[in-house]
Amino acid sequence: MNKGAIMMITCENCGKEQSPGNFCESCGAPLEAQTERTVTDNQTLEKVKQQSSQYWAYAVERIKNPTIALKDGSESFANAVITAILLPLFLSILLYALANNVVQQQMSMFTDGRSLPFFLIVSRLFIFFVILLFTGLIASAISLKIAKNRTSFQMLFTRFSGLQVPYTMVYVVLALLALAGIFSLNLNSFGNNVPMFVLLNVIFVILTVIHPVILTYSHVKQEEHPHAYYMTILSFVINLLILYIFTFVLLDGMLRSLEQMFMW
Repeated sequence: MNKGAIMMITCENCGKEQSPGNFCESCGAPLEAQTERTVTDNQTLEKVKQQSSQYWAYAVERIKNPTIALKDGSESFANAVITAILLPLFLSILLYALANNVVQQQMSMFTDGRSLPFFLIVSRLFIFFVILLFTGLIASAISLKIAKNRTSFQMLFTRFSGLQVPYTMVYVVLALLALAGIFSLNLNSFGNNVPMFVLLNVIFVILTVIHPVILTYSHVKQEEHPHAYYMTILSFVINLLILYIFTFVLLDGMLRSLEQMFMW
């Protein structure tokens, strides 16, 4: 905010716009509470703008060179948390938008033009992807614990989320395009969907399998562990085991819930 600018408020009683003060210049109504709220709101807005600017700079840096994330420290933790929220959120929104586009364009006669329930579907997908996307982090933490690596879990989380930034931005763009109807599925021509399926699956494998391997290897190699190779393979095996259990135990229940929602 420009410190030289005069902050103006509007009296809630008579609607007169004026500079902050104790009482309204027109009707005499007290303005103290309103002034305090305005100052608080402006401070909150400034913090949001500042954090958004910081995150954008953080994201651009890791899009240009993702390996920077492997050296992230505690100063990047807040941005890592933002990434950990944005990634599963926009992946969930993307899948919702793709499914809703199919329903709207090709199944409208069965749904009377109604959209799928946004919050219900996205919230459940969000929880699912939060768990699925970070099983690799858990596998890396277990392997590094066995290797007696001294890196804290918070630091591993910060660096793991940093690696995810470029692909988070991809999901953000695709989700917005899908919501606008530009990026969509075509049930009449399966061949046209193949490039999209390949792209989404490659990204998902990188996020859930490749990045945990990179994270583990970078830490055991840094400390010159004598069994760096085997510790990395151990991380990979643990990750696959967790993914297997999660996919075939929890996914079944989620698919049943989604099936019930689609039949509403």
